[in-house]
Parts: sequence; structure tokens; C-alpha cells
Amino acid sequence: MRYLSGTPLRNFFQSEIADVLRDDDFWEVENQEGSLVLVAESGRFLTSIELIGTGLSVDFDTGRLSGTVTEIKIRQERINDDDEDDDRFSHVVLPGPTNLQDLYDAANAVPVTRPVTPTTAPDFFRLLMPENSPFPDLFFTGSDGRDKVVGFDGNDQVNTGPGRDTIFASEGDDILDGEGGKDTFDTRRLVGPVTIDLAAGTGSMSANGRTHTQTLISIENVGGTSKGDTLEGNNRANKLAGRNGDDTINGRGGNDTLDGGNGSDTVNGGAGRDKILGGKGSDLLNGNRGNDTIDGGLGNDTIDGGTGNDKITGGQGNDTVSGGGGSDQFIFNSRGRADNGTDHITDFNVDSDSIRLKGGARGDVTVNVVDGNTVIDYEHGIIILDGVDAGKSEIDFIYG
Repeated sequence: MRYLSGTPLRNFFQSEIADVLRDDDFWEVENQEGSLVLVAESGRFLTSIELIGTGLSVDFDTGRLSGTVTEIKIRQERINDDDEDDDRFSHVVLPGPTNLQDLYDAANAVPVTRPVTPTTAPDFFRLLMPENSPFPDLFFTGSDGRDKVVGFDGNDQVNTGPGRDTIFASEGDDILDGEGGKDTFDTRRLVGPVTIDLAAGTGSMSANGRTHTQTLISIENVGGTSKGDTLEGNNRANKLAGRNGDDTINGRGGNDTLDGGNGSDTVNGGAGRDKILGGKGSDLLNGNRGNDTIDGGLGNDTIDGGTGNDKITGGQGNDTVSGGGGSDQFIFNSRGRADNGTDHITDFNVDSDSIRLKGGARGDVTVNVVDGNTVIDYEHGIIILDGVDAGKSEIDFIYG
């Protein structure tokens, strides 16, 4: 299934309902108590709308429509394509019982040109939207494909079904269920900041003077806003991305991928074999337990690998790095015109740790002991092994 709805609802919900109702060739395929299904063909697509309400009927002799509508379900599928993953589906509850003939007349007044907006089709929007709210509640059910869903600003209920789905956050108190597959809750559309806790299955944000809450079920991945978010994982393999802002990210259990993005972030891997990216900014990065891969990125970072055999890259900037327990490898870029600054390794162990110079050669390196600290000059930066008195031959260098 492929579906994208929400602000400004240009391409599917209002537009397609209007297209079916104003199509002179639409036909009735099912009429039972409380439900009327109308279908229209448009190019390569077959669009059906199920109108739910009371007394619904179509008189094809007079062209009159009767009854009142309370809900609309809409499905669009490709003609001569049996793959249901390409179908699009949505279910919206109207603000109140709406006369079907009024809905039909308003649809026929909608301009053919896109987009359909409150400005181009005010009467049609008025019938579909709750009073004083630009969006109704959304009830969405996905399929086995990769669904993309943007909620309305009401209280939405979303079940994406199996597959790698993405739910884009919106205002409102929502219940969001990714069901099977690796699913993502993406908050980039919100002003932020947001607080997301996948272990507790909750999310919260403030907008327009009130706090909105989300119930998150079977969600593995989270994308943050441009503000300072708090993102916390669970015991599964999560992908948590802070984007902009000074974020706090806690991976907890599982083999996580944690990306602070731009800003001065605090990232804790927790248990598991985690990949931690600091991004741009002066970050505090902690691998905690497990064999982690940590990259500070651009900025003056403080990095602690924690227990485990870690691979740590300080990146550009003047970084302070600790490997923690285990046999750790400290990685530095020695290619091109990289300027990595002066980095301190606070707990280098000559018996178990190593230094890798990516793109470097043995002849590029000089080692001296200054005031009880080993100073390594590798042309693209300085490495200082705090409290270590060692010659070049005593350090395990890896080149290339």
C-alpha cells in the first residue's frame, strides 16, 4: 500500500471523493442498510467510496441522492493490478450527519484544478471538516506493503499492518500501531520538542497551548524534530535520530543506531552492539555495554566507549575519548586535507588497545613523550595518550 495524507490533503482524500461524486459515470456497486458504495474510473485508477449513514440511496433516473452520511471510507486501486500493496485506503468520520445530496452538490462545485483547499472549495471542506478544526479524526488501516501515513490534527487511530511503515506525527491524542515489520514514527512535521519512550509506548508534545499524547504500539524507530527532543528506545533494535536541536537519546537494549544530528547531544547506547553518531555539535556520547561503533562527527566531543571492544572515531574537533573496558580501537582520518584537531585518549592501554589511521602510513607518524604523556603527530591532527609513556614501537598502529 502507498498512502500519504494530511496537510494539506491535496492528493487523496478530498480530491478523490470529489472526483467520484461529480463523475457523471460513477456507478453503484453495493447498497445495503447503512452503507452505499460508489465507484468511478479515472485513468489507470479505480476509486471507490463507501458512504456510511442512514437512508442512503441513488436514483439514477432523477439523479437524486438521499440519506445522510456520517463516515466515508475510500479506496483507490490500479486497474489490472492485483497487487494490493499498491492500493490506498482511508477512513474518516465526519463532524456530524451530512446530507448526501448536499455533499454531492458541494463536490460538483469543487474546481477540477489541484490542490483542493479550503480556499478553492470552502463548502466542500465545511461538510467534511469539524467546526473550528482544519482536520477530522483519521482511522487508517494499512496492508502488507510499505505504508506512509500522515495523521490529521484530530485524535487519530492508525494500524499500518505488516511491512516497513512510516507514520508522520500530527497534533492530537493518537493511537498508532505499527503492527508487524520495522516501523518508524517520524515527528519532523512538528515544531517540537517531543518526548518519545518506546519502552513505555508513549509520546508527548505541546502545540497550540495544549499537550498532545500518542500511544505507540510496535514502533521500532523514531525521527525527531528541529528542537531538543528526548528519544528513548526499548529492548529491540531501534533507530533513533534527533535531527536538529540539543537532543537526549537513550537506546536501552538491542543493537541500536543512534544519531544525534546537529546540536550538542547526549547519546547513551545502553546494552547491545550499538552504532552511535554525534553529528555536528559538541556531543556527549556513551557506548555503555556492548561492542559499539561510535563517531563523534564535527565538534568538540566527549566520548566514552564503556565496557566492550569498541571502535571509536572522534571526528573533526578537539575530542576527549575514553575506551572503557575491553580492547578498543581508536580511529582517525588521515586522508586528504582533514584537520582533526587535538584529541585526548584518557585510558589508552598499550597491551590491549590500538590506533587506526585511515589512509595513513607509518612514515607519516611521529611519537614523542611530553610531560609524561605520549604525543602522536599524524599530520592531520594530534593524539595525546594521557598518562602513557610509550614509544612508537610499543603502540599498536593500524594503517589504511
